[in-house]
Amino acid sequence: MDDKQLVAMQKVVEALGGLDEADLRVVLGFIGMRYGGLKVPPTSAGSGPNDAGPANGNGATLTPGTFTAFHDLYHAANPETESEKALVAGYWVQVCQQNDGFDSFTANSALKGMGYTVSNITRALDALMAQEPKYVMQIKKTGTSRQARKVYKLTTAGLKRVAEMLNTPQD
Repeated sequence: MDDKQLVAMQKVVEALGGLDEADLRVVLGFIGMRYGGLKVPPTSAGSGPNDAGPANGNGATLTPGTFTAFHDLYHAANPETESEKALVAGYWVQVCQQNDGFDSFTANSALKGMGYTVSNITRALDALMAQEPKYVMQIKKTGTSRQARKVYKLTTAGLKRVAEMLNTPQD
């Protein structure tokens, strides 16, 4: 093992040291999604119905790296509101496609491609920015009009919310 690997591992251990088990699962799930299909470790035995990680309704565990198609992520997350639909679409563009952020047009196009339209994607994203904790933040705006292109990014709370949606058992 070289020194760079050892230093990186020490930093990871320090960063994760203060997290409880639920937060640790969210962070490790995100790392797996971001860096390629790493498995989220199961919780300790008997700690709840989601011990093995997100399930797909057939009892199979979904690891974050499993989602290679938007429809798989969408159906696993099962968003119920327009804001949740926008959140899941943003997650797809930002995390699954490994972008620094996402714009409303790209997120809305993913939804429209599946026939799951959002009446006003900007309003849905504004709602995610207005709540506490904020699930989305605006990181860039190009142009001066109300129709200017805006770039958004999921916050840590937004990433955690999608992970929670994926961890909800499906009937």
